[in-house]
Amino acid sequence: LGFRNLHGFNLALLGKQGWKFIANQDVLVTRFFKARYFFGGKFLDARIGHNLSYVWKSIWNTQALLKKGF
Repeated sequence: LGFRNLHGFNLALLGKQGWKFIANQDVLVTRFFKARYFFGGKFLDARIGHNLSYVWKSIWNTQALLKKGF
């Protein structure tokens, strides 16, 4: 596909998933992550916590980028 900046591309895809956590509260994936990692709050207010999955840690790292967009 000719991606030159894989880090930027990966960050964009992870940010897209983070945006889905914000916009689509009723989707199964969002409900799963919310129950496991940011219960009782919003994605943008979630803390990193402990006993994390690699996927959650990667998506959580996009919070700063998403907050800049607001």
